Amino acid sequence: ALHFAAAAASAPVIQALLDRVLREAVDARWEVAVGKGKKVTPAEKAVKEKLWLKRFEDLLNVPDENGQTALEVVTSMPGDTAECIQLLEAANARCAHRHWQLAQLEAQA
Repeated sequence: ALHFAAAAASAPVIQALLDRVLREAVDARWEVAVGKGKKVTPAEKAVKEKLWLKRFEDLLNVPDENGQTALEVVTSMPGDTAECIQLLEAANARCAHRHWQLAQLEAQA
C-alpha cells in the first residue's frame, strides 16, 4: 500500500500508513514495558525494546516488484512529490536515529 501511495504521490495516504504502523509499534512496546496481560522477563523486554521499530523500518525498506522502496518510487515520479519525499525521508531519519540510540546503548554496556 505504501508503494501505491508513493506512486500516486499521495502525501496524506503515506502519512496515514506511516502513522498507523508507528502507532502499532509504540503500542506493542508499551505493552511489553508494562507487562500488560502477561509476565514478561527482563530478557524479553530487552529484545522488544531493541526491535520495537523493526516493523516500521521494514515497511520503509520493503521493495516492490521492481526492487524499489517507496522512497525510490516517489523520487522517480514526475510532478510535485516534495511532501511525499519529505515524509519518507523523515521516517528513514527516525529509523537511523533509533539505530544510533542502539549503538550508544551497546557502547555503554
